[in-house]
Amino acid sequence: MDLNREASAIAESASEEIRALNHRSLPGHFKQPADVYAVAESLATLIARMPQALHQLGRAVQDFQDRQAIRMDDGSDPAERVACVAVALADAVRGLEAAQAAMRRANSPLAGMGGYFTADEDGDEVGEDAGV
Repeated sequence: MDLNREASAIAESASEEIRALNHRSLPGHFKQPADVYAVAESLATLIARMPQALHQLGRAVQDFQDRQAIRMDDGSDPAERVACVAVALADAVRGLEAAQAAMRRANSPLAGMGGYFTADEDGDEVGEDAGV
């Protein structure tokens, strides 16, 4: 984990990694059902970590407001828009909490899924769990 980068660069990198995952998670890219589970578990962890980031964004905006360090491009008082940001971020957190619950429901049956093994040209089993 490289903490020497700016938060915006880290968020951009995370966004691009999800974009790459969207391409690599198309049907046909997974070798075994367990691979699907591994990705789903990692995404569940990602979703579980996001509320903290959103809370911290809200606190950062509120801190700027408290220090009177926000200038609106139209010259208006930023208080109403800061409140709007807080409400929207709270809504996003609630959505993520719902997503966390849904991922738990998805991951529970995924955890028990395995694939069938195939035989190589010598008749030996090959696959993720062959020989176990």
